[in-house]
Amino acid sequence: MSYFVVWRHISPQVGKDDEVLEILKPIIQHAKDSSDAVVGLWVWKKTPEEPKNGIVPWMYGEAKGRPFTGEEPAVMIQEVETDHQAFVGSVTYKAFEADTQGLLTCPPHEQHLVPGTGFPFRDGNPYKTTDKLHAVTARVAYKPGTLPQGVDCWKTVASYVKESEVDGTLMYWFLTDAADPTGLHSLEVYRDVDAFDVHKVCDAVVNNRSNQVDVLKIRTGVEIRDLKQVMSSFD
Repeated sequence: MSYFVVWRHISPQVGKDDEVLEILKPIIQHAKDSSDAVVGLWVWKKTPEEPKNGIVPWMYGEAKGRPFTGEEPAVMIQEVETDHQAFVGSVTYKAFEADTQGLLTCPPHEQHLVPGTGFPFRDGNPYKTTDKLHAVTARVAYKPGTLPQGVDCWKTVASYVKESEVDGTLMYWFLTDAADPTGLHSLEVYRDVDAFDVHKVCDAVVNNRSNQVDVLKIRTGVEIRDLKQVMSSFD
């Protein structure tokens, strides 16, 4: 199945996070009711301990080099759709856009992404939001022209994760963004922080890092952001 993936980055005004999240609840329900157009919808908040400095590569991509202005997004939405226009063109979605206009510091920023490898959830078994979930998003940076090679490297890791981390790794998705030709973007959700600690030191991850950095010499850096899942259409 071909997915249309949108990451929507939202910057609520100070103290307005909860109000924005409340307005999102009808969108979650709309996603549940629109299974013909929507595969799933997830909402995350950045964790409070997130450092705020330098550029914001997870949102804009290193190629654009947008400087941090004090309005880094606090809320991230992932929409996985089979019919994008049917979903965002609905009355419910238009109402959400209108209701949040006066609550944000700037218009939402959208990333349109293409799945490269991995999975948004395990086949036939989408996970539910819990307080223990540990989520991260990352941008892995590559030398110009080497991104497809980087994606191939992650396919081996994703295959290992799908088979060997059945209980611990719930989402493990790597996607590309045409507006960011040197970045591979990931969304990863783990049962808890212990499962993440096990994953990041497993042989598949360690060997992949060494292969890309020391052998192939294609990877130039990685930046990771911790996220707290707030809700999803599978709850």
